[in-house]
Amino acid sequence: MIKVLIVDDDSLTRIGLISSIEWEENGFQVIGEAESGEEALEMCRKQVPDIMLTDISMAEMNGIELIENIKEKGYDIKIIILTCYENFSFLHKALHMGVEDYILKVGMMPSEILKVLRKVKDKYWSGLLPDKEKDKENNYEKLAAVESVIMGYVDDEEETKGLISRYSLCIPEKDYSVLLMKIVNQTENHNYHLNSILCKSILKVLLETAQKECIGEIVQCSEGEFAAALSLQEEGEIRNSYYRLYLLAVNMVKLVKQSLGVDICIGISSLHYGFKKYRRAAEEASEAINSRFFRESANGVYELHRTIETEYQTGNKIIAGHVRNIYDFLISNNREELIRSVTAIENEIRENKMNMQTARMYFISVYICASGVLDGMEGVDFSCEEEQLVQGKQLLFQGDSLNEIAEYVQNYLLLAADKFAGFKTRKKNAIITVVLNYVDSHYAEEISLDSIAERFHINTAYFCKLFKSVTGKTFIEYLTDKRIEIARKLLKTTDLKTYQVAEKTGFQTPEYFSKIFKKMTGYSPKDYKNL
Repeated sequence: MIKVLIVDDDSLTRIGLISSIEWEENGFQVIGEAESGEEALEMCRKQVPDIMLTDISMAEMNGIELIENIKEKGYDIKIIILTCYENFSFLHKALHMGVEDYILKVGMMPSEILKVLRKVKDKYWSGLLPDKEKDKENNYEKLAAVESVIMGYVDDEEETKGLISRYSLCIPEKDYSVLLMKIVNQTENHNYHLNSILCKSILKVLLETAQKECIGEIVQCSEGEFAAALSLQEEGEIRNSYYRLYLLAVNMVKLVKQSLGVDICIGISSLHYGFKKYRRAAEEASEAINSRFFRESANGVYELHRTIETEYQTGNKIIAGHVRNIYDFLISNNREELIRSVTAIENEIRENKMNMQTARMYFISVYICASGVLDGMEGVDFSCEEEQLVQGKQLLFQGDSLNEIAEYVQNYLLLAADKFAGFKTRKKNAIITVVLNYVDSHYAEEISLDSIAERFHINTAYFCKLFKSVTGKTFIEYLTDKRIEIARKLLKTTDLKTYQVAEKTGFQTPEYFSKIFKKMTGYSPKDYKNL
């Protein structure tokens, strides 16, 4: 697979890129993400990507400086720029430095991103790969297949069996548990999650431990995170089988600590039967390991049946749906629904008689959702609300009144919605300003709605709607107005003939030019010239 590194100081952009594209299905593998140019270079020293998607405007080391460093170090990396419209001067410089292409952030769609990626892929990797690269490619595909089955990404049972057969996978079909493992405190041990050698060592310990009494597969899903599907080699009573798998997980935690000095935690699902149940098993393991946020396990292993007995698990189903809806209401500035959502959460907390600590956690989840949106906005001023935000945050984490906490979170959501609406308007205006400048300079060329949308990597339908909302005209109306405006000047200030004016203003034929000119001015070009 083609290895891709994503570099952007905006966490929402990175998350959006990673989650919105089916990378593996299109022949790509995201090997990491970096929030700065310095971090990207450090990651390149350990594993050189084939393609780098990088923001052009970042603090400390911007995209231009990152590209210069990559060129100086001799890395053979194909670079695609992510840019906003106000960064076009940077973009022109980057294009002269040999970057492959660029993608405009505002309105970028997964299909447009894939289109650029495929173009680069076809340009450099369309031929046959050498044997060594073929082996790598096959190995990546096998690992992707293992992860797809274990995590339940494949819904169809026949497709699952096909993957198992094609790659000779040892995926158990009955009496299996899914285990999700991750390195503890990755942010504190920053080098851990960047160190591929360490991750390989952890994987080796996990495999060696499991192979003694289990059949199954273990795969590294991302930096510092692993997934396993395991079943005991000897069949036995279901209750005893689960207990032995639980003890195996405890032993894994212990051996990784003893061998490598690294703390890991493991979430384990209940036992399942059949390939169709892998998605549910993975969800159970995920729920189990996520319960670590609320309680510590003495042995590092978290079980589903203990997780679901907590208040958090009951409320988690409540809050998960609300957070998804709140995000949608926030970015669409739907104030009424935001208020209604906070009220609904408060009522459900009271109805379920949850304690204050649990209730606080749910509102913190909502707060984090809004904070994520605010963090992704460049140039937004919060100075007027700074004191209010600080006091509110203290209330959120320390207050003992549900009414006060709910009121603060509601006000915070409304503030975030207002700020995002203003931010979105500025971004919309920025994109149209760039398009208008382009049309004003290239009106004589063959321009169409589709060609503009393709040039600026914008969805055509989205662009039509956006252009009309900002300018009050359709794109074709604006282009025609601009061409007629220039034609009138040429007719009055030059000796050019009608067909020459038509050519210089982008009209395909003199006849069509004359027809449009008379329709818009009331005069033929010749009569207008003689006025």
